Formats: sequence, C-alpha cells, structure tokens
Amino acid sequence: MNPASPRLQSLDAFRGLTIAAMLLVNNPGLWAESAGYAQLRHAAWNGWTLTDAIFPFFLFIVGVSMALSFERRLAQPGERSALLRHVAGRAAALVVLGLFQSRFPFLQRSPQGFWAELAAVGPAGVALRGAIVALVLAAAALLSAQTHRRRWARLLAMAVFVAAASLPWARAGDLQWLGRQLAESRVPGVLFRIGICSLVAAAIGLTSPQSRRLVTWIAVLLGGYAVWMLYVPVPGFGRPDLSIDLAAASRAAPPVLPNWCAWVDARAFGTRCYQTVRDPHTGAMLWGFDPEGLVSTIPAIATVLMGVLCGRALIGGLTQVRRRLRGLLAAGAALCVVGWLVGLWIPINKQLWTSSYALLMGGFACCCLAACAYAIEVRAWRGPALPWVWYGRNAILVFLGSSLAATLSLHLRVPARAADGAMTLMPLKSWLYERLFASWAPPRPASLAFALCVVLVWAAVAAALHRRRIFVKL
Repeated sequence: MNPASPRLQSLDAFRGLTIAAMLLVNNPGLWAESAGYAQLRHAAWNGWTLTDAIFPFFLFIVGVSMALSFERRLAQPGERSALLRHVAGRAAALVVLGLFQSRFPFLQRSPQGFWAELAAVGPAGVALRGAIVALVLAAAALLSAQTHRRRWARLLAMAVFVAAASLPWARAGDLQWLGRQLAESRVPGVLFRIGICSLVAAAIGLTSPQSRRLVTWIAVLLGGYAVWMLYVPVPGFGRPDLSIDLAAASRAAPPVLPNWCAWVDARAFGTRCYQTVRDPHTGAMLWGFDPEGLVSTIPAIATVLMGVLCGRALIGGLTQVRRRLRGLLAAGAALCVVGWLVGLWIPINKQLWTSSYALLMGGFACCCLAACAYAIEVRAWRGPALPWVWYGRNAILVFLGSSLAATLSLHLRVPARAADGAMTLMPLKSWLYERLFASWAPPRPASLAFALCVVLVWAAVAAALHRRRIFVKL
C-alpha cells in the first residue's frame, strides 16, 4: 500500500503462513486417524476443518498477487498480451512440475531402500532418471522464467541428449516400468489446480477490468456450479446426491458416486484419479474421483477472482489504508455469512469445492489478509512476521521441495532392530518418528511434534534463501 515499497510484506507473510500450515498438515509423523487431531485433517466429506481452509487461502492469495502485479505492468503500453503469455507459461510450468511430483523419484519402492532401487535399474536407468529431473526443471524454467533463458535451454538440450543416449542401454523391464509410471501419472493435483485457475482468472481479469464485471463472473461461476451439481441429472443415476461419499459409494450395490465431479473425473482421467470405486468382485474401476479434478476447478477459479477483487481494493496509498482494511474486513464477514447461508442449500464440501465452501473460505481469507495488513503495514509489526515472509517469498519452492523430501524419506531406509530383536531396514521417516518423537510422547502429540519440526526445518531453508536473495518465482 506504500507507493515507495515494491511489495506488500503482509501479503508475503499471509502466503508464508498458508504454506507453513500446508506443511504442518501434510507431514504428520503418522497418518493413522488415531494419531491425528481432527482440525489437522480434511473433513471426511461434508463439513470443514481448519485444514480445509489452507488451499483456498493460497488460491485467494494468487488472485491478490495477480491484481497487484498486473496493476504495475498494465501501466506500460502493450503489456496486456505479454502478461497473458507469461501467465500461460507459468501455468504450463506448474502442470509439468505437478506431473513430476506425482511420480518422483521414478523408482519402484523396495524393502532394500533407495540405493538398492538405484542399483536395480543400472547405470543407464540412473542416467535416464537424472535426465528426466533435469528436463522437467529446465522445461519449467523456460516456461516461466524471463531471464537466463539460454542457460535453461542448454540444460534442456543436454537433458534430452542424455535421455536419448541412455534409452538403448536401459533394461527392458525398467523401460516398461518407467513407461507405465509415466502413463499412470496423476494429472490433477495442487500445482495443476493453481496453474489452471491462475491462467483462467488472469484471462478474465485482463478482459474484465471493472470490478463489477468480476463480481458478475464470480456469481455466474458459483451460481451455475451449484445448480449443475444439485439439479442436473447424472447419467445412469439421476438427480445428484451430494451426501454420498466414497465410503458410502463403495458399500452401495451397485457402487456409484452420484455427482458430476466423479462422473467427469472417471471419464477424463480413469485410473489416474486420486480415489477410485472398484467392483468388489472383479476389481475393475467403476468410478473415479479427484479432489483437484476438472469440474471442481470451476468454483476454484471464483476463489482466485475473489482474491483479484481484494487485491484491487488494496491498491492505493497509506492515506486511506484504515478505511480500505475496514472495508475488506466487512466484505470478508459478509462473504462468511453468505457462505453459511448458501450452505443450507448446497453443503459445504472441500472435495467438491461447493459454492458455499468457496464463499465461506473466500470470506475467511479476506478477513485474514485484512488482519495481516493491519498488523504489518499499519502497526509495523514486521519483526514477528519475518519467518512467514521467508516462507512467502519462496512458497512454491518450499511446497515442492518438502513434498519431494517427504517422498525420498520413504524410499531411504536405515538399519533398525525389530520387536523380535532381528535387524531390519526401516523407512527414514518412520525411524526418525519412532526414535525422536514416539519414544517420549503419545501418538497424537508425537505426530504433531514431528510435523512442527518439518515446518522449522523448511523455515531454516527459506531463511537461508532469503538471506542470499534467492527467490524462485512460479
């Protein structure tokens, strides 16, 4: 809000808080339901928990950031089409990284651990996988970066050369397994949804500069989605029933998940869906469902547009900041009330991203951003906010890095003594959890303490990057 400042530190802090919360709920010591607190888990179906607020908060922040950055760049002539191309490149980079994340490290998990897995694929297989990592990183950088493009192009060419040279020497079974892994990669995901939502919201925002038009877009997206999800018959079932979740659908005879999200996901992605309903006799997939699927991306776009509206409200000098923040707080409270009322018509459901859920979470996000802006921009409480700013300046890097590290911790294995006294190999994550946390605390606090340590470790990484002025923008 200060014209002399190139960034809103409160927005970085809000983004950092959101990413830290995402790491907290994504990295428990144990995933067992008995080892977790209810508010640190997603709601099973209808209803919501604090965990369900994290992803919509991040999409809301994407919209706020978009509004602020577009305002600066649109002041220059001929920037509108360049902006859209840039957002399209970033969206493609996020989709590529999401596919990479879903199959990393391209190895079949073995009881013998990561190094045995590498030895099993042979030197050519190791070179092939290294080339895939370099190729994905170079492609994502070329799609999103505006500087050092020649450097990334050289890395991309080198990765393609190494991959091509490795193929003739790779083992036949390894090649078949790798091809199957690539073919079965889960397309939807967190990064996929961020990329698609930011691209569509950018196109809408650039073609609808008036805030009134954005409100119309939000109303059309959420209203049309609610009517479709509640009243348009699902082929083979009839009128949708949003009270039936995956567990109930699996118990039904015949198994059926009667909502449009599942119907479209099953036909668009098949076995690539995050969850499936299978025939109890043959094992064949009957229905597929993905919480980041295609249909539920429609209301998620409205969440980004709410952030764009909020970002536009923050543009201006400090002379009117208190009035602007009071307006944001009032708008957020109104959205929460409207979301709760709409929830009496269509249930609040994160996995379906229902219209009531989008409105309620958009209202909460608006209130939280107003509170952060008041604390940091008005009251100048910048010192306590600094750790969250570290997270916020490298949000996607921390999220992706923590996800890949968590996957590696399941592949890496260390010697451990089993209950019968025999030596065995245990996943690194399980070994750390049992030795450092479960040995002195009950399952719930031990699992939470493990997750908090993950947050602290990545806070240190983010702080080191911040000190060296290394910021990865996606």
